[in-house]
Amino acid sequence: MPISMIEAFIRDSVEKNLKWKRIRILGGEPTLHSRIFEVIDVLRDYRSNYNPSVRLVLCTNYFGGTVRNVLKKIPDDIVIKSTLKTSRENLFRPFSVAPVDTWSNRFSDYSTGCRIIVACGLGLTPSGYYMCAVAGGIDRIFQYHLGGKVFRTYRTG
Repeated sequence: MPISMIEAFIRDSVEKNLKWKRIRILGGEPTLHSRIFEVIDVLRDYRSNYNPSVRLVLCTNYFGGTVRNVLKKIPDDIVIKSTLKTSRENLFRPFSVAPVDTWSNRFSDYSTGCRIIVACGLGLTPSGYYMCAVAGGIDRIFQYHLGGKVFRTYRTG
């Protein structure tokens, strides 16, 4: 995702007086983004200048030397969540595990949608905005191209 798209998201958020509770940096593996520290700087500037209570979270698979080397340089004020199963405190579940497939949600009623939308919120991907980040991934895989439509609705709505 280009930095300009993240900057546009921040500009739109400020213009529309949207104060997010949490912004997660997801991937693939976000630490492999060639400009990850610029992404972090843009989000930290948003927090410093506009929304001091926003929680900035980077979600990682923690796999490989390159990833671990980048993670060592991530500022301490960025929360790191991982798919490593060594601790529940900073656990981030992988994309491929649906809530309905987990033990704790096996009897949940999904007839009115997924609870993840409430827990995770809006997703911004290179294809546009989605009701959740998982929806952006699904759209990319199946090539529905719905993000642009959602983005235009968000921009004009």
